[in-house]
Amino acid sequence: MRTPPGGRMGIPRCAGLHAVSTEHLCMDCQHLELRRAEVQALERRNALLEEELDLEFSGRRRPRREAPPPPPPPAPGTVYGQRGGMSIEPR
Repeated sequence: MRTPPGGRMGIPRCAGLHAVSTEHLCMDCQHLELRRAEVQALERRNALLEEELDLEFSGRRRPRREAPPPPPPPAPGTVYGQRGGMSIEPR
């Protein structure tokens, strides 16, 4: 039994009704191959970005975010919690 060009036997990438040796002619197989290459390139890019971050922050901690400023103190005479509505106290 001889193996087809490319060294693979069996079902083509797209699971279509053609031989593995004709994957290079199938539009679906070409799309799947391009998508696989794109995913590999993106994974490689992410790995390089992670390595760059590790090198940038090696030996020191990541910068801390500044805390937001405290809220302003309430003005005298204002009471929080009373915003209208009905009074439920007895008369």
